[in-house]
Amino acid sequence: MTNSPTTRATNPLSPLPPEIRHLIYAAAYTPTPHHHVPLTPNPPTPPPWLPPICALNRATHLDAALWFITATRFTIALPSASQTLTHFSAFLATFPGTSAFDAIRRLKVAYFDVDIRAQERAALWDFLGICAGVRELAVEFRVMNLLGKGVSCWDVVGSDLSQGEVDGMEYLRALGDVVEACGVDRLFEVGVGSLRTVYLDVWPMMMGDGEGEGTRRDVVRLTAMPLVEELAGYLREGFGARGREVDVVIRELFVSGMRLREN
Repeated sequence: MTNSPTTRATNPLSPLPPEIRHLIYAAAYTPTPHHHVPLTPNPPTPPPWLPPICALNRATHLDAALWFITATRFTIALPSASQTLTHFSAFLATFPGTSAFDAIRRLKVAYFDVDIRAQERAALWDFLGICAGVRELAVEFRVMNLLGKGVSCWDVVGSDLSQGEVDGMEYLRALGDVVEACGVDRLFEVGVGSLRTVYLDVWPMMMGDGEGEGTRRDVVRLTAMPLVEELAGYLREGFGARGREVDVVIRELFVSGMRLREN
């Protein structure tokens, strides 16, 4: 089978209702409840993550690929968003009208909290403005990027400070600073009429290499959860004030790909 759809016009599954075709696609190509595809700045054409059946012909490509896009969570790395989304948008534009943009249901923005060029965030917001069917949006935060100016997590967890001394420090950024720097208010414009859930995916803790009880020092922890919980409250209030019913859920990430707790 080739990597590009042939010119043959008929999808062999076309006599079946869409619901049955989608069940067949899901049974054949979805090993988990949802696919996860990290987007890259320079992908090959067509994308390697499409199911093999998409290479059968153009009709099958359109039908199966739109199903796949709907079933997939795409992850956008913010530092390369302008280049990544240019390529991804070019692929989505090969489908009729805005059908492929409208088919996107689940997106994640990695490194949402980094200090980045304005054009990367602008590319993200422009893309999200086109995706009218997004139902779930996850934005990622890390404790090291939520510390106040001049505070280094490595300096704190590698110091001789006790946990009590660390807890007494004001080491987190102010909520207003995070809202402004990350453009958080733009989230209120995403998926009007479709967005149901915003996930705050958080790497919430940084731990020092303590030597344990009875030795020089114990493990010291920095946590970003107070700020993240404040941000979640800000988003819930903002969506509510706009008459939108959007759940804001905190997910704590400790191991890549593993979610241990939702708040």
